[in-house]
Amino acid sequence: MRREVLKVDISELTPGVHFVGRREALLWIGDDGSVRAALNRCRHQGGRFGPPEGCRVRCPWHGWELDVSRMTYTNPTGGTPQPELIVERRGDELTLFEEVLDAPWQAEPRPLEPLGPGELDVTYFTHACLRVRAGRFVLFTDPWLEGPAFTRGWWLSHAPPEGSFAELARADLIYISHNHSDHLNPATLRRLSTLNADVPIIVPELDSGDITHWVRRYGMRNVRAVPFDRWLELGPRLRVMALRDGTAPGDSGLLTEYAGHRILNAVDCSDLNGGILPEGVDLYMSSFSRGASGFPVCWSELLDRESIEAWIAKDTAHIVRRVCDAVVRTRPRAYLPIASYFVEAHPADAEIRRVNTKTSARELCEAVRRATPEPLTFEPRPGDCLDLCDLSLRRGPEPRPPAWNFAHYLAPVEACRHFAPLDDPEGLLAYFRWSGYRGDLILHVIETDDTFTPCGQRWLVDLSGPQLLAARPSTPHRYLRLKVRGDVFRHTLRHGLPWDEISIGFNARLYREPNAYNRDFWSHFQNCLPATPPWAEPVAAQRTDRRCASTI
Repeated sequence: MRREVLKVDISELTPGVHFVGRREALLWIGDDGSVRAALNRCRHQGGRFGPPEGCRVRCPWHGWELDVSRMTYTNPTGGTPQPELIVERRGDELTLFEEVLDAPWQAEPRPLEPLGPGELDVTYFTHACLRVRAGRFVLFTDPWLEGPAFTRGWWLSHAPPEGSFAELARADLIYISHNHSDHLNPATLRRLSTLNADVPIIVPELDSGDITHWVRRYGMRNVRAVPFDRWLELGPRLRVMALRDGTAPGDSGLLTEYAGHRILNAVDCSDLNGGILPEGVDLYMSSFSRGASGFPVCWSELLDRESIEAWIAKDTAHIVRRVCDAVVRTRPRAYLPIASYFVEAHPADAEIRRVNTKTSARELCEAVRRATPEPLTFEPRPGDCLDLCDLSLRRGPEPRPPAWNFAHYLAPVEACRHFAPLDDPEGLLAYFRWSGYRGDLILHVIETDDTFTPCGQRWLVDLSGPQLLAARPSTPHRYLRLKVRGDVFRHTLRHGLPWDEISIGFNARLYREPNAYNRDFWSHFQNCLPATPPWAEPVAAQRTDRRCASTI
């Protein structure tokens, strides 16, 4: 369906870029009188564009730059299109329409029934891991209960409640929202597989590709992908629906409905269902803190300290605004901040931990209360249980410090520093041929130690081939340099892991020319790698990992 955005009289507008309707929309008027239009909203995270420079406008939030004449982004590279408005023209009067998503949860409506005490409750475990108990049905989400995420970059801020794995092994269903390892966590799934490898797991049918193979590689047998925007019936009064992120093809959220009561978990989505959200939900949950990305804190060779600090402050402000706006629109009885409880705990990441400031749950709750005082908000701790019958909160015990156990989890990563095929140029080329990516990008890899001091191989790879180069070409080209921890780099390539393990895990220091996000490259290596690893998995090592994990 579509909605009318606004009407515009262009009789006095000259060719070029124009903001119209109190800057609600962008217009491009060509020399031939042709017209193109779009919302004044960056497709990355919804920022408003700044003043035009020729045919281009720039988003002040993250530097995305749009060529309005073509409705295509020049930063990031890769030809990312801007969603356009429908233009109906009668003489000099334009009517602009937006294609809007449906509200799929309105299909097959069910009446709201009264709840008894303890009939529908939500218990917080860690990070984005929650237990929803609906009648006798137990649903868990995004279980990260031990070990690191992103190889070694993220560690849990607090330990989960006692007995968490036993409860997870008895779950009726587990939902995993996307493939980032703070949600699809290798250590957690490997240990769960030793307790009950047949717990049913659902993942969304992501536009970026199937992720069921990752769950199976970590030892779980009963996993399936479910389509977006359709109710999945789990019982006479219980159903769930996966919702897509409007800006990121690799993210999803989950709507749970029991006896007509709704729990909306937006997880990491910045534009869940294109901004069309159910209203009057019982509980709304979302991530809330910046600091979950290597940008800008890992780009000190490109940005000075003042620029990094300014970017962090700007990011913090707009994320808080985004969360508050979503709470206002969903009008929940309660709001719970989740999916932001990690810390850069490894000693080698002390500087990242110092620089990479984050919004606290307490600050976020205060901002939500200022925006709309009606919902109950609280800073969760492991074991906290919210009863949706009367919004009573049963507090868990005092949080326990996490057992990070660096040596145990990082030993397999460090062992990959000596993976022989990557000492050979042909081995590296074999990996990039396996990846399937082809693009006009020169990738410069410099392997380093923990302190980013070069200590290993240096590679200059033309990814259009791919082929190795002795020096950068003299012809114009895109260039990306990674000073990357050698053990993490080789571990990522050895096992065919997404490159989020490198970038989001703070495991590289990066530089690029031109200074434009290489979206085609990162999207491919984060979401589109082949399901089969580039080299055979070591079966003995897998068994050893599981045996060790089961004793923790």
